[in-house]
Amino acid sequence: MNGFQLYSDSSYQNSKLTVPITGMSEKPATVEVTQNNRLLYRTIIPAGPFQLNNISGVSSSQPLHVKVIQDDGTIQEFDVITSNKDLKNPQSSISFNFFMGKYRKNSSDERIHTPFITGFEGGINYLNHNFLGGMEISSKYKSIVGSVNSVFGEHRPLSTGFGIKYASSSNKGDGFQANANLSLPVSVSL
Repeated sequence: MNGFQLYSDSSYQNSKLTVPITGMSEKPATVEVTQNNRLLYRTIIPAGPFQLNNISGVSSSQPLHVKVIQDDGTIQEFDVITSNKDLKNPQSSISFNFFMGKYRKNSSDERIHTPFITGFEGGINYLNHNFLGGMEISSKYKSIVGSVNSVFGEHRPLSTGFGIKYASSSNKGDGFQANANLSLPVSVSL
């Protein structure tokens, strides 16, 4: 993004996701994790189940888009609402991120318009709960997001979360998404 950003010091200190990204690939694959069309992480995985939880640069109030590109060309895509905040050991009770500017063009095509965009996101840690919210506004797009994540238990923690998102685009209309997650400390092997 060409512009400026102001964020709290604790925003990027912890890169562990509270709810890891999990999935299954039938063949060796490349996994790409993006947020707001920005590539955060790319890795190659073998066939079978996978789990990703060490991803830097995650904005807490925006969903992560996961793309699994298998060697045979098959593509799986899904979104995950998560956070990189450590709910059991919060480093600060409040975090924020404010940004304003234009996305960089990924193409030399002059017909591609990159509008001015502004946004804010914030989070509050309270005991074992993390409350997050944010919004983005541009001339062609607007979105608002909120989520709550909680961790229960110390030795074998259980984590839960719920998030909602509303987005409106000038060319695609309105959309609403709700996500719920539950993470159990269980390992099953066959």
